Amino acid sequence: ALPICYIGQEVIARLNTYSKVKRKLVTVKLIREISNNEPFTIVDDNSNQVGEITTLSKMNSFNEQKALALINIKAMNDQFNLYVNVEGQQFPLTII
Repeated sequence: ALPICYIGQEVIARLNTYSKVKRKLVTVKLIREISNNEPFTIVDDNSNQVGEITTLSKMNSFNEQKALALINIKAMNDQFNLYVNVEGQQFPLTII
């Protein structure tokens, strides 16, 4: 019998094997409520853009807002502090 594979399995295996995946979708926690009127960039301590917010949730009862973000894997491994740019200001975020 032939092995059963899903569409794209070989491509995904190659990406993982050769470390070609550059960004990861992660959940982040924000300390300030932001709206989804514009794209929000994520920067590191050196103000280098390392990602972006893709989806926002509503503020919860703990005054936290969660979001989905695409972040460069290298930035997550470098242990920099990460910030979201909102209206010209930077606010810290935490990867959950």
